[in-house]
Amino acid sequence: MADKITFSKKINDSVQVGDELWYSDIIGGTPTPATLIGGIIEIGEKYVKVLPNTGVSTPSISVAELAIGGDCESGFTSGVANGWTSVYSHTFAEETTIVHSGSASQKIVATGGGSTVYGGILNTISLVEGEEYAISGWCYSETGDRDLRLLVRDGSNANVYVGPNATVSDGWVEFSDTFTFTSSSPTNCDVMFKVNTGTGMLDGDVYYFDDISVVPSSVSANLLFMFRKDGQANISTLVGYFAEVNLVQNATDRRELFGIGSEIFVSSK
Repeated sequence: MADKITFSKKINDSVQVGDELWYSDIIGGTPTPATLIGGIIEIGEKYVKVLPNTGVSTPSISVAELAIGGDCESGFTSGVANGWTSVYSHTFAEETTIVHSGSASQKIVATGGGSTVYGGILNTISLVEGEEYAISGWCYSETGDRDLRLLVRDGSNANVYVGPNATVSDGWVEFSDTFTFTSSSPTNCDVMFKVNTGTGMLDGDVYYFDDISVVPSSVSANLLFMFRKDGQANISTLVGYFAEVNLVQNATDRRELFGIGSEIFVSSK
């Protein structure tokens, strides 16, 4: 089974499926020898999924996933993915054809419209005051461009974060955002994803959600992550990064420069 590791920064553009993910502990300011986590099988804006290397305990370097049933693979009840709650009385259904990954996604068909009407899903979780969180996921709008917005409510049902609009369209579009939870009511918090147009939802709108993640942003405070090209595989994807070296030889006696070695690691931005 693949492990998902989420970063607080965007993944470097040069990384692609087939590369390897390595990590090193930073102890007293000194990195330990690098350990192979595994091969990358999926890349998002701020996350990678890897097939773990034999013998490596990836949970020790991962962060706890807070979203319940974010991959929509834990079954459905009355058309809603287990772990989620429907927003407004639209038609919710399990989708098995249009999926981002796995075997299912959450389908929503709008059964009404209006300037104040929107549709979506929410997850009820516990958060920590003062903690920053990274949220990511995928949305597919079958009926044209729509606005997607993240909303976070605390345990007293007060809005503590309202994210900016992000445009989703026909085809899977990744969304990501970060927010700092500032409330003293940390239990039974609602993390809501809602879709509408600028003037409200349109009757008959169809869209899908899949692979939603909510994790603490501080994923790698004392860890160094490295992406490695396997030999020459995928090497052509290295873009925009170079080092210019000036070699200066001021000696008057004869000397020979017999070799220069280098290793390339692509890091998160």
